[in-house]
Amino acid sequence: MLNSKCNIQLQYKTRMTKVRFLQHGIRICALVWLLHSCDSNRSGREAFSEQYQHWLKMAEAYTMTNPDSSLIYADSLLKNPKVLAEDSLLIPVLINKALALRASGMRDSCLSVLAQLPALCKRSRDTANWSRAENIKAAAFEDYGQPQLVIKHASRAYELAKAAGLQLHTARALLRIGGAYSEKRELVKAQYHLLRAYLVFDALDSLAHVSEVATRIANNYNTLGKLDSALWYGRLAVRKAEANGVPVVRAQAYNNLGILFKNSQPDSAIYWYKQSQALDPTLEVRMNLISIAIQEGDYSGDVQNMLDSLMADCRAQKRWSGIARCHLQYSGIHEIKGEWRLAAEELEKAIRIGDSVGIGFISMVGRQALLEMFTKSGRLPEAVQLGNQLIRLKDSIERDEKIQAMQALQQYNKSEKLQQELERKQKESGLKDVTNRKQKQVIILLLLALILFVIIIIKARARNRKRLAESNLLIRRYWEEAAKLKEQLKQSTPLSLFEKLVHHLEHDKPWLNPELKVDDILEKLNCTRKAITAALEHEQAPGLVYLVQQYRVQAAIRLMQDPHCKHYKIEVIAAESGFGSYRTFHRVFVQITGRKPAEYLTDAARS
Repeated sequence: MLNSKCNIQLQYKTRMTKVRFLQHGIRICALVWLLHSCDSNRSGREAFSEQYQHWLKMAEAYTMTNPDSSLIYADSLLKNPKVLAEDSLLIPVLINKALALRASGMRDSCLSVLAQLPALCKRSRDTANWSRAENIKAAAFEDYGQPQLVIKHASRAYELAKAAGLQLHTARALLRIGGAYSEKRELVKAQYHLLRAYLVFDALDSLAHVSEVATRIANNYNTLGKLDSALWYGRLAVRKAEANGVPVVRAQAYNNLGILFKNSQPDSAIYWYKQSQALDPTLEVRMNLISIAIQEGDYSGDVQNMLDSLMADCRAQKRWSGIARCHLQYSGIHEIKGEWRLAAEELEKAIRIGDSVGIGFISMVGRQALLEMFTKSGRLPEAVQLGNQLIRLKDSIERDEKIQAMQALQQYNKSEKLQQELERKQKESGLKDVTNRKQKQVIILLLLALILFVIIIIKARARNRKRLAESNLLIRRYWEEAAKLKEQLKQSTPLSLFEKLVHHLEHDKPWLNPELKVDDILEKLNCTRKAITAALEHEQAPGLVYLVQQYRVQAAIRLMQDPHCKHYKIEVIAAESGFGSYRTFHRVFVQITGRKPAEYLTDAARS
């Protein structure tokens, strides 16, 4: 009977093995098909990715040199549905298009494109490109001559870049904020932001940006009357620009040095202006050349033509400060020629532009020149009235400039401390990197130890399940042997010691006694411990104690399945089955059945 059961189990295992092999084969076929389809999809994605990257690189390359070509590439990318459907692809294209539009002079279109970016960046959590978009927006408003809007958007770019840990974007935002405050003549705030930007750019070794920041700092010091500091930063800007080698950067540095030498050394100023114009003939450089030529008494036809061309370009680009300065230059030419009425009209135009746009420097210079002209032409009442206004305005400006000069010096000292603090933090960050590396190694070792521990636990549980299955198989064998013994008893055949033991356990049920001992069973069977152990080993049965516990567990299971015992508690069932304590009952029950008594009792109640 036992052999037949083993054969059945072997056949069942064989069938299950075949089923598992079939399932694995189906899974492997499905995986191969999936990989094949993924390869075909991957090839299409790779082709699109290559085309996207190529067109985007071309658009970026043509942004400043050939904006029209850059716009063609950007518009071609925006026609692709895949680009429009994915924010990570769409955002760089829109930023590049905005840069190209600004370079082309289409600032309104640039701002309309930039208006789409905050929502996209916020949705995709792209803080870096969001900060970049705000910086571009600030640059567009800078072109329009709107310093307050420049400060607003550059401050937002600074906060975003700082939150994302992007030092370069942070420094660019600080540079724009400082430039806007310089435009508003709030030089203390301007110097503070510019010095902070200088420290960051210098730490990043960005020579072009360092040169630009040094140029702006020099201009502010020149306005504050600190010519020595202004010349020091101006020469520093030239050195950094020449080390960088980019013509535009060098032209800006040369032009700035010419401005600084304008009043003290006109010949040096002309030299640096011409050096700048040879590299990049911008409106600012042309204005400076015209200004110093008129200052030196040159109002020839060439200077007049240069000024007319410059005025036309300023009007085309809506550069109001440039237009006002052109009016001042026209006034100087008319004054040299003795055309007082025309000179006064030009000055009044410059003053109106300065007052309406908010360019205080232009308004002040224009009124000063107009006062001198009224005095020379004999218009004394108007000169007195304008002089009183200028005295009040000049006193206020001088007082503010003195305060600003002191504050600028304090902010400069604070910036020096910031630089020292930055160097100290860099040293500390090096030590922190070493510490963090060691901490990471410790964490990795702990994770490996945890994984090893989990593997050991899984293997131990697998061994326990295997032992439990073997024990259950032996239990079934014991019950079969018990049935055999019953048959033998019916036929009155002599019993072996093992059979006598099974008969005693089946009929006398000594295991119902919680205080049952091994010696009690040995006395009942009239045998020794060695004999009973040999009999159990011969039958490949478990130990006597384990066999007794099997009978107790079976009795407990029968009580749980008995409908008349449904109202019994688990403690009562344990006591009725021969267990001395509930704790022993729980441990033995789980060891033999692999389940908790409460779970078994619940399943029995449901069934």
